[in-house]
Amino acid sequence: MLKWLIVTWVGAGLLTALAAWTLFPLPTISSESSSQIKSWELPVVGEVRRTVVHPHYQAIRELAVWKLNAQQTKQAQVQAAAVPVAPPPSKVSARNWQLLGIVEQGPRRYVLLSVDNQVKAYPPSSRLPDDSQLLGIDADSIRVAKQGKTESVLLYETEQ
Repeated sequence: MLKWLIVTWVGAGLLTALAAWTLFPLPTISSESSSQIKSWELPVVGEVRRTVVHPHYQAIRELAVWKLNAQQTKQAQVQAAAVPVAPPPSKVSARNWQLLGIVEQGPRRYVLLSVDNQVKAYPPSSRLPDDSQLLGIDADSIRVAKQGKTESVLLYETEQ
């Protein structure tokens, strides 16, 4: 029974393939179609530069969008470099603690500080061991105030 089912299935498949092959011929490309396909080809890079980019480049140069020539630009850069940079904000006095981490417990954040080789957690607005005030806790830094000066302490400080 299973043998006849398989033979019938294969036979029906072959008959369908033969009918499709004879009833639906493969398409051919005519000479008219091939000329249309050639019009789809992309232009060579040199042609693009001359036909597309160059007119736009010339228009921008004629408009003088930046209104500065090379000498004026160089002088402006030299003058900008001569302006003194403001010094970094002064640091709060020396700390007797080290920022180890920032943790979240539910909606609250805590700061983990190393004080005398012990790890302690401090919530926002608490007093720290050096008598400074913990103003706020961000994702990667804390804000500390001491003697009227505010400082941001980064969790991962980089050397300058």
